Amino acid sequence: DMISILPNNATFPTILRLSMTLVILTTAPLIIVPTGDLIMNKFGLINSSSGSMSSKIGMMLRITICIFCAFVSVFVPNFVYVISFVGCCLGSFISFVYPPLIHIKCLFKVKKLQTKNHSSQKYTIVLDVILLLIGLISCFVTSNLTLQIMIKNIERQSAAT
Repeated sequence: DMISILPNNATFPTILRLSMTLVILTTAPLIIVPTGDLIMNKFGLINSSSGSMSSKIGMMLRITICIFCAFVSVFVPNFVYVISFVGCCLGSFISFVYPPLIHIKCLFKVKKLQTKNHSSQKYTIVLDVILLLIGLISCFVTSNLTLQIMIKNIERQSAAT
């Protein structure tokens, strides 16, 4: 937490803290609304006529999500490490593993619709598999490194207290 080591009475750290608060207040609705809609859709609570009952349920669900997330972030020890580990795993997966998988799936769908030069299609599939393996390896390595750093920091904190 780099902000905690900044001086409390200086102007720049105060502006930085206020800016970060503004960012959180403006981006939270962008995260909460789609999350609430996804949950309502999975439970079949979205009403096609958009009646007042579904909007009340949606509002209560979004407030419940906010309260739950606030409790988790406050009461889970070392929550920042959990977030960084999940971000590392999913970020590298979405960036490096998911695109070759989608491309392979698209190739097989297109292959059913049309015939193409088989040698170039095989080359493309081999290239996608190589990229997929590189992505899986990078996902594993970065997740492992993050986990090791996380364990060291937790041990260091517990030894200090």
